[in-house]
Amino acid sequence: MILEAGADIGLVSPDVLASCRTAGVRALQVLVERAGLSEQDLQRLLERFWAHNGERRGLLHREVEDRIIAERLVARGLIGSDQAQRALEELRERGRAGERVRLLSVLIDAGMLEEGPAREVLEEVRSGWTFCRYCLSAFDDRAPGDRCGVCGRPVTQAARSYELVDLATIDTSHHDLEEHRSVAEALASEPPYEPPPVGGMLGGFRLLEKVDATGRAVLYRAENPEDGSVRAIKVWRKGKHLKAADVERFQNAALASAHLEHEGILKVFDAAEEGGHHYVVLEWVEGRSLRAVVEQGGALDPQAAAELLRKCAEALGFAHGAGVLHKNLTPDNILITTEGGVKIGDFGIAKDYGVSMDSVQGSLIGSPDFLAPEQCQGEKSDERTDVFSLGAVTYYALAGKPPYEGESAIAIVVRRLTHDPEPLRKVAPRVPRALATIVERMMARRPGDRLPTMAAVIEHVDAFFEGRRPGRVAAWLRRFGLPVAGAAVLLALLGGGLWWWTHRPTDPAVVREIEQAVAWTDRGRFDEAAARLRELALRHGIAVPELREGFATLARRARERAEALAEQHDFPAALRVLDQVRLALDGTEHMAEIERTAERLRHDRAVYEAEARSRWEALQGELAQAGGPRERLEKVRAFRARYPHQPLDAAAELAERRLQVAIEQLDLMDKVAADIAAGRVEAAQEKLARARAIETEDAEVRRRLDELDEQLALAVQIREALDLVEQGDEREGLERLERLRARYASRVEPRRALARARYRIAVRESERAEKAGDLEGALRQIGLAIRHAAAAGLETVSLRAHQQELERALGERRKAEQRQRQLVKEGDVLLARGKAREALERFERAKALLGRSYPALDDRIARAREAAGAVAEGRAFERLEREWKRARAPSDRLALADDFLRRFPDGSYAAKVRTMRAQAVRDLGGQARVASAGDRVVLRPGTRRGEYISVRDGSVMVKVAGGPFVRGSTPEEIAEVARRWAIDPKKLEAETPRRTVTLRPFYIDVYEVTNADYALFLDALGLETDPHRWCHPREPSHKRELGHEPKYWGDPQWSRADLPVVGVDYWDAYAYAHWAGKRLPTEAEWERAARGVDGRRYPWGEVEGLYDSAGSEAWAGKLFADRASWKRGFFDRKPWKLQALTVSELSFPRDRSPVGARHMAGNVSEWCEDAYDPAAYRKLGTDNPVRIDPRAKARVVRGGSWLDPMLYHRTTARLKWRAPGYRGLDVGFRCVRDAD
Repeated sequence: MILEAGADIGLVSPDVLASCRTAGVRALQVLVERAGLSEQDLQRLLERFWAHNGERRGLLHREVEDRIIAERLVARGLIGSDQAQRALEELRERGRAGERVRLLSVLIDAGMLEEGPAREVLEEVRSGWTFCRYCLSAFDDRAPGDRCGVCGRPVTQAARSYELVDLATIDTSHHDLEEHRSVAEALASEPPYEPPPVGGMLGGFRLLEKVDATGRAVLYRAENPEDGSVRAIKVWRKGKHLKAADVERFQNAALASAHLEHEGILKVFDAAEEGGHHYVVLEWVEGRSLRAVVEQGGALDPQAAAELLRKCAEALGFAHGAGVLHKNLTPDNILITTEGGVKIGDFGIAKDYGVSMDSVQGSLIGSPDFLAPEQCQGEKSDERTDVFSLGAVTYYALAGKPPYEGESAIAIVVRRLTHDPEPLRKVAPRVPRALATIVERMMARRPGDRLPTMAAVIEHVDAFFEGRRPGRVAAWLRRFGLPVAGAAVLLALLGGGLWWWTHRPTDPAVVREIEQAVAWTDRGRFDEAAARLRELALRHGIAVPELREGFATLARRARERAEALAEQHDFPAALRVLDQVRLALDGTEHMAEIERTAERLRHDRAVYEAEARSRWEALQGELAQAGGPRERLEKVRAFRARYPHQPLDAAAELAERRLQVAIEQLDLMDKVAADIAAGRVEAAQEKLARARAIETEDAEVRRRLDELDEQLALAVQIREALDLVEQGDEREGLERLERLRARYASRVEPRRALARARYRIAVRESERAEKAGDLEGALRQIGLAIRHAAAAGLETVSLRAHQQELERALGERRKAEQRQRQLVKEGDVLLARGKAREALERFERAKALLGRSYPALDDRIARAREAAGAVAEGRAFERLEREWKRARAPSDRLALADDFLRRFPDGSYAAKVRTMRAQAVRDLGGQARVASAGDRVVLRPGTRRGEYISVRDGSVMVKVAGGPFVRGSTPEEIAEVARRWAIDPKKLEAETPRRTVTLRPFYIDVYEVTNADYALFLDALGLETDPHRWCHPREPSHKRELGHEPKYWGDPQWSRADLPVVGVDYWDAYAYAHWAGKRLPTEAEWERAARGVDGRRYPWGEVEGLYDSAGSEAWAGKLFADRASWKRGFFDRKPWKLQALTVSELSFPRDRSPVGARHMAGNVSEWCEDAYDPAAYRKLGTDNPVRIDPRAKARVVRGGSWLDPMLYHRTTARLKWRAPGYRGLDVGFRCVRDAD
C-alpha cells in the first residue's frame, strides 16, 4: 500500500513498482535503496499513507461513537429505542450517499433532541477517552500524560472537535470497509473487559495487589496459598475477547522463554487461560525498571551503565545460545533489583530462530524507540538485532533519552533508516570515549558493522573495565577475511625478521632485562618499571634501540592507565601513575606528552571536584526536605556512586554512616512495634532499651522513641489486665480495661484489648456450657465470642465453624429427643399389650439415642426386662427339662445347668436348677470341673442345618471341609491395593507369595466369643482347685498372678452379654479355648474360613460396601455426617466414651463368610495360634502350615476391627500383629476344633 501511495504522488516510478511486486521486496527497503528518496520525501509519503488510512479509520470511529451516544441517550430516557434505531438507519443511508453527518445533528434537525442535553451526553462519552498521537491507539483507562500501552509515548486528551475524534484503534491492513464496519459494531456492542479483581483466585494463586497496568496487560502480585510463594501474574487486558492471532502470540511469548534458566532472565513458570483470562505466571522481583530508574534519578553513571550492559549481554547471550531472540528489548523490560541485579523479561515477541528462520522473515514488531533498522524494514533478524537494541538501551541509560526522537513513530523510523544517532559524548560529555565507542559500534545501521555477538560485547566491556583496548587483530581478521590477514601476518613476519637481522642487539641478556622491566607495567607497577629502565639506561646508554622502545612503551602505557583511571574519576591515582614515570622519562621525547596529559588531568580534576562541591551543596537542601533517613541515605549513596574519589567523599561517608545508624534504630523500633502488637512485652522492652542506647541526632528517630515509650507503657497495663482475666478475676480485669479505654479514647489498643478480654470470657463460658450439655447456652456464648473477636481484630473462622457444629449438634439432639419420646410411647403401648421383648427393644433404643437416660425411662426398662425375663426363663426351663432327660452323661447335664444359670442367674427357677447342677456334680464324683482339655466334647446339631452346638460353652460352630485352597495375594493384586489406598507396596509384601495349601477338616465358631460365653469360663475357674490347668505352658508368671479377667470387664460399655469380649490377650484366649475343649485357629484355617475356595476379596464377596461389616467406614457413614467429622470423633473425642462400637451377633447380616462364619471382617480382630513372621508364606510348607514359636514376641491377629478401614477387612490382609500381652478394645477371638 505504501508503494501504491508513492506511485500516486509520483515518488515511485511504475518500473520500480512493477519490479518490487515481482520480486516481493519490502516497501521501506525499496524507498530507501532503490527509489533514492530523501528523508523529507520518505516522511511526506508515509504521512500521506497514514492520513489516507486515518480518514478511513475516522469514518469507522465516528460510527462507533454514534452507536455509543445512541445507547447513552436511550439509557437517559431522552429518546426511545425505536427513535434511535431510525436515526442510525438514516445516518447509514446518508453516509452511503457521501454525506458526512453525525447522529446528534440528525436528532436535533428532526426535533427529537434539544441541543443542551446533546452536548451533555457528548461530553460524558468523551470525558474518559485519551489517545496516542504516535500510534493512534485509544484508551478509556488512562489520564493525559500517562504512557501509551502500545508504543510507550505520552497520551493526550481526546480532541473536542466532533469530526476528528478517534475512539478505538481499528486494523487497517485490509481495505474492506464493510468488514471494518462489522468490527466497529462488535467493539461498540461488546462489554468492556474487566480484569480479575484483587483478592480473587487465578490459576491457583491469590491476587494480592495490582502492581501496574498498560494498554495490553495488567500485572499483579500473587501468592500461592499452598506454599506461600510469591509470583507475578501478567493478565492480557482483552481477556476472552482476544483474537486467535493474539492468543497464539500470547502463548508463544511465554513458551519462548519458559525453558531459559539464567539469573539474568525473568523466569516464566506457566501460561494458561482460566475464566476467560489469559495469563502468565512469572518470577516476582523486588525492584524498578530501567526506565523508572532513569526518569526518577537521571542518567546512570558510566560505570553503572557499563556494568548493566555487561549483565544484559550475558543474559541475552545465554538466550541466543538456547536459540531465542528477544527482539523487543526496551528500558521497560529490564528490571533493576533491590540487590543491584538485572532481570530481563517480557520476551513478548521473542522468536525461536533455532526452529524456523522463515517465521522471522518479514515480521515488524517491537517498540519503535529501540528497534533495529532491519526490523523497521521487515528484514530477517539475528543476534545483531538484539545487539542494536541493547546498544540503544545503553544509550538511553547514559544520555537519559532515546537515541532517536521525532514527532511521530513514522518520523523516528525514517530518521533511523537515514541517519546515525547523535554522538553519545556530545549528548553526555562525561561518558568515557571507550564506552561511547562500544555503544556506537553496537548501534551501527548496517548489521555487518556492529559487534557480531553478545560475547564480543562482553569482551569489549571487559577491556573497558581493565583499561585496555580490545584485540584489534581479531576484529580486522573478521572484517577483511582470513586470506588477506594471513598474507599480512606473513609480510609482517618477514619484515620483522629482516629488521631484527639488521638491528639485533649485541647482548641478548640486555633485551631480556628490558622486557622484564617493561613487564612490570602489566601488573600496575609503573614505579618499578621506570626504576629498572632508568638503571639500564645508566648502564648501557639510551642509544640501545630496545631500550628506546621500552621507554616509549612505558610512556604509552602510563598515559593509557592514567586516562583509564581518570575516566573512573580516580584522578589522584591517575596523577600518581604519571609521577612514577616522570623521573625516568625526563629528558626523553616522551616527557612533553606526559606533562600535557598531567595538565589535562589536573584541569579535569578541578572541574570534577567543583561539580561535586556544587552537587554536595545542592544535596544538603534536598536532604533537609527528604521524607526520612532511608530516602536521605539513598540520595547520599547516589552522590557517592556518582562522585567517587573527591575531597568531600569523607564527609559523605560520615553522613552515610550516621544515616545507617538511624535506619538501624528505625528497624529496631519497627521490631519493637511488632512485639508490642503481638503482646511480647518483655522482648519489646529489651529492644527499646537497645534502640535508646544508640546515640542519634535524627528528629524522626527521637519522635518514634517517645511514641514507643507511650505504646509500651500502655501495652504493659493491657497485658496485666488480660492476665487477670485469664486467671479468673474477670471483674477486676474488665474494670481496668474500661479505665484504660476512657483514658486513651483516641487509641485503638484499649478498645481491642477490652474486646479480646470479653472474647476470652465468652469462649470460656461456652466451653463450660458445652461440657455441661447446655448446647443452647454454648451457642449463645459462641455468638458473643464471634462478635468480640471481630471487634478485637481476631480471626473468626474457627469460631464460626464451631458455631456451625454446635448448631448441627443441637439440631440432632432435638431430633433425637423427639425420636426418644416416640420410642418410649411405642414401648409403653407394647408393654401394655404384653409384648415385653419388643417394648424392651424400644426402651433400649430410646436410651441409646442420647447416650443417657432418666429415672422414668430406667424404670420402664427394668419393668420390661422383668416381664421379658420371666417369659424367657419359663421357656428356657421347659427346654432344660427336655434336654436333661435326653442327656445321660453327668458332664452334659452339668453343661446344660451352667448354660441356664449363665442366662438366668437370679431367676425364679435358679434355685431348682442349682439343685439339679449339684446332683450332676455329685454324679461326676464331687470334682468341681467340667472336663479336661483332652476330654470328649459334645457337639449336638443346632437349630439350622449345618450348624452344631458346643455343649461346653453353648457356642454355634460350622464344619469347614478339608482340602486345597489358595491363600495370599499376587504382585498385581498388591500393586492394585497400594494404588487404591495410596500406601507403600512394601507394607503388603507379607501377603506374598500366593500359594495353594492343603488343610484338614475342622469346626469353627460362627460368632466371636461373647461376654456371656466368657463369664461361664470365669465361673468355672472359680470352682477349680487348680485354676491354671488350662493355661499355656509358657504363660508369664505375672499373668498367672493377674488372672484371666478382661481389662474392661467392669465397664458397662463393653461388658454387655451379647457383645464380643474385648480386653483379652493371647494367654486369655488360649486358656478359654482349652477349657472349652477347642483351640485357637491357625492363620491358614482363619483365611480358609474367611475366603473360601473361590478366593473372594472380602468375606461377604468382591464388592466393597460400607455397611457390610462393623468397620470404621460403616461407623463414618452411620454415626457422623462426613469423613472429616468421623476423624474428629475418633481421634479427638475418644469414641469409646461416646458409644461402644462393637456389635452383637445379629448385626450386619451380610457379613457372612462362604462357610457361614459371621463378623470375620469388622467388629473385632481375632487372635490366631501362629507366631507372626512377615516371611511366613515363603518359609512354611503347603500341608497344614502353622508357625509355632513359644518365644515369639508377636502373634498373628487377623480380620479388621471396628477401628480399621476397609483395607484391613480384606481376607488376605496381614497388616496387624500384636504382642501376646496386648489387651486392647479392638481384639477378641473365636475358636476351632478338629473335625476328627
